[in-house]
Amino acid sequence: MPHFIIDCSENILKSHSQEEIIKQVHTSALSTKLFHKNDLKVRLNLFEKYTTGDKK
Repeated sequence: MPHFIIDCSENILKSHSQEEIIKQVHTSALSTKLFHKNDLKVRLNLFEKYTTGDKK
């Protein structure tokens, strides 16, 4: 059972909804024809605090 776990900052939701992100990953994975639709698991983890390089 393939699991797709997306970690991202809350800022990403300014340009894309959680549902949109999850649906796009699910659709992309399904388009490979490697997985059955009912076996795919997609999760989104949002983070309030994080650093990228030396920036908060």
